[in-house]
Amino acid sequence: MKANELRTGNLVMGEVITHEVDHKILWEISEYPGLYKPIPLTEEWLLKLGFIYDEHKKRLGISFNPQAQWFTLFLMKHDFGFWIIISTNNRTKEINIGTKKYIHEVQNLYFALTGEELCSSVPPQ
Repeated sequence: MKANELRTGNLVMGEVITHEVDHKILWEISEYPGLYKPIPLTEEWLLKLGFIYDEHKKRLGISFNPQAQWFTLFLMKHDFGFWIIISTNNRTKEINIGTKKYIHEVQNLYFALTGEELCSSVPPQ
């Protein structure tokens, strides 16, 4: 993981505890690679980030409403990580936009789509 992959507010794993990235941690990551690790995506972490499990479709989703149009960001587990699917409530079409493996990648994608932070309901340890 490189410092340029992260934004302030992303979650990363230190030696023992979870940290929220700030300017100090960004500097430490750039100076001391390996000091912090990316947090692997898991269903447990996605639930902490506010995703809701859809029993019917066997995937997790979170809805957002930019410019008065509802979208849902779905993540569906597979062998290589989680598929990312975006769906609009106006249409049934879903767009698969690739695979993600780490929490900070989903946080960055959510921010790019909404302009808002995707924060954990559980504070960093």
